[in-house]
Amino acid sequence: MKKKITIYVFILAFSTVVFGTAESPSAPMVVIWEPFYWQMGEGSGSQLVSACQYEDPLYQEFRYRDQDPNAGVEECTRYWADLMGWNSGVSLISTHGNDTYLVLAADPCYATLLDWADDEDDLYVSPRYANYGGYNLYTVSAKTSYCTNYWKNAYDLARAIIFLGACTSYPNFADTDVIGGVTVFGYPGYATFGNTQNNIVSIFYNMCGFYNNGIYREASDAYSLGVEANLQKDGGASTLAPAPVIEDPVSPLGAGAGASGIGYIEFDTKMDTSISATDALTWSLISGTASVSNIQWYNDYMITFSYSGTSGYLIQMTAVADKCRAPTTIAYPGYYLKLNGDRINGNGDDKVWTFSY
Repeated sequence: MKKKITIYVFILAFSTVVFGTAESPSAPMVVIWEPFYWQMGEGSGSQLVSACQYEDPLYQEFRYRDQDPNAGVEECTRYWADLMGWNSGVSLISTHGNDTYLVLAADPCYATLLDWADDEDDLYVSPRYANYGGYNLYTVSAKTSYCTNYWKNAYDLARAIIFLGACTSYPNFADTDVIGGVTVFGYPGYATFGNTQNNIVSIFYNMCGFYNNGIYREASDAYSLGVEANLQKDGGASTLAPAPVIEDPVSPLGAGAGASGIGYIEFDTKMDTSISATDALTWSLISGTASVSNIQWYNDYMITFSYSGTSGYLIQMTAVADKCRAPTTIAYPGYYLKLNGDRINGNGDDKVWTFSY
């Protein structure tokens, strides 16, 4: 065991990211809130869904849109607003706002929004209309207390990645202590719809592995490549799905493994250790005489094993995508994000490697 620990420390010393500290969402769900869809358009939401479904087609899309400013709040109802966090692994709130309010719905009828708010102290109904895209509209907005009281617990359970596409949403709203989740993005000042679309493409297309061969799968790494309108990030490390780490993900690898030793596979994300390690990592003898034993979770992002054999053996190891997965929660039974074995193209692919002596 001493030999294995020495190898593990070596990996961390030469990596720019502390692997295994990242978390993937509890469930493959994308929730998009668009009370100004008629003004802001399709782009940002579609790009986010495309990135998530490139990572895993099981990511389900839930969009709540107001497509006509004169037709009521449409899908942006109070019911769905209150429950938004419970349906979300990745969330985009594309709206108008400031450092005090985050607009949840708009309508030309003041009475409609009074009914929407229902005397909730955590919501604010504007007593005067304002011009949005040529329409005079009243708005109902969330205070930070609404985000905490209605969303935080749900977003925390979801281990959500949240993107606030609203002006001056950072730092008052884009704060995991306020809104919950693992990672949240927001703007400290003015931003356009185009800024949000470009930032979503840059961040999430790197996170899903579509850009740059899967090098920047963790949210902080993708964010570090550059953003528009001084977009800010708060919280911890997030991935859209687990994958092997980029540097030395497995050992031993290839020829020269020796007669015996200890091997491992290391993941970039916290994994579901309730799954048996022997189901998550399997082996087969291709040739020669050898065996693998003591397959076990070393921690929540590494499986280790022992091996031994005589000269001439060839062993194949398989990290089984359906068993190597992010943990679920009570709120999301039966939903989980599977291993992206090659870090590039998702849909739950195994990580397979061989070693020999």
